[in-house]
Amino acid sequence: MMDAVDHYSTRPTVAIIGGGFTGAVVATHLARDRAMDGWQIAVFEPRERLGCGLAYDTAEPAHRVNVPAARMSIDPDVPDHFMRWLELRGEPRDDPEALARDGHLYPARQLFGRYVAETIAPFLEHGRIAHHRERVIAVERQGAAWAVRGAGGTLRRADVLVVATTHPAPEAPAGIGAVLAGHPRYVPDSTEPDALDRIRSGDRVLIIGTGLTSADVIAT
Repeated sequence: MMDAVDHYSTRPTVAIIGGGFTGAVVATHLARDRAMDGWQIAVFEPRERLGCGLAYDTAEPAHRVNVPAARMSIDPDVPDHFMRWLELRGEPRDDPEALARDGHLYPARQLFGRYVAETIAPFLEHGRIAHHRERVIAVERQGAAWAVRGAGGTLRRADVLVVATTHPAPEAPAGIGAVLAGHPRYVPDSTEPDALDRIRSGDRVLIIGTGLTSADVIAT
């Protein structure tokens, strides 16, 4: 069993549970705020990079942003921040479908994930934000503060706690999961890596649900 690593400093601390898009943007805005000078910002996120999360940690080229790139920015003072990032890096490369007929750019979502990750990176390098690559397994109230424990043994004291976790995995309607469990053509969670590889080219596919996840499946 890994020994706990205690981070019980006297400096005020914000602990953010979840380092996907929401958690990363919250951390970035706090790090930029001069009123937060002297505070520590700790993000618990098991993924290697902050800012990607379930939505943008995808290598599937068919998964695109659903808002024109010119209207996407994590800096409210620079509305075209994402577009500037794309232009500086010569992106998107080898992706003619990114440019829609209406003239707007809809790049692959993985590019937006890279953009958020690179935007937050300087704050990580300078120690303004600490990234704990762990899932949080327990949160306890301790007086006016919180004790946040990670699966890897990290124990962090927090004066402010922000919950920015993702939605749970898909759940089949009552009766369907039990009947189809284990069937080679049943995909209970399309967000798992390579989950759709079991679908053959001649198969007819029934998709249950009409949200953004179903749109991703259809696009793929």
